Amino acid sequence: MTTEPPLDDGVLEDEEFRRRLVELRESLLRFARRRAGVWGEADDLLQETFARALTKRHLYRTDGNLYSWLCTMLVNIQRTRLSKASAQREVLTADVSDYPEHPPTSRTWRDELCVEDIRQALQEVPQPFREAFELYHFERMDQKSIAERQGTDPTRVSKRVASAKRRIRAILLSRKGNGS
Repeated sequence: MTTEPPLDDGVLEDEEFRRRLVELRESLLRFARRRAGVWGEADDLLQETFARALTKRHLYRTDGNLYSWLCTMLVNIQRTRLSKASAQREVLTADVSDYPEHPPTSRTWRDELCVEDIRQALQEVPQPFREAFELYHFERMDQKSIAERQGTDPTRVSKRVASAKRRIRAILLSRKGNGS
């Protein structure tokens, strides 16, 4: 009785897959650095790519190019990060920089909203929320840097910025209702 060799199902064994990831690390790091421009960001992208590759390993087939598969994954992770960062910068209905610096001569609500109006409303927001909002929207700091400065974590910074935004919106709406 002869035993047949196991069928190749096109999936790499776990150890072989990890070995190939290690072999491609330097090439992928160079690719990530070219894409990100910032070395710290490139390291984060590579780490997230490897983590995702290990969880999605079953989707990779041995007849494909592992380097290309990983590069595609890295690009998609970066695009997702960029789109999330872009979406988080929305203030009211536009970016703060989209509003004029000084109030216009004829005043209508929302179409004529300016940065000065937002700054005045911001003075009524509690200090940690105000500081997080100002650093994020006016100083263009990222949430991680703000968290380090405030001695908290990036999730709390995100919540503070969102809360400040809601409070500003409520203040501006109440002023509109009062005609001021």
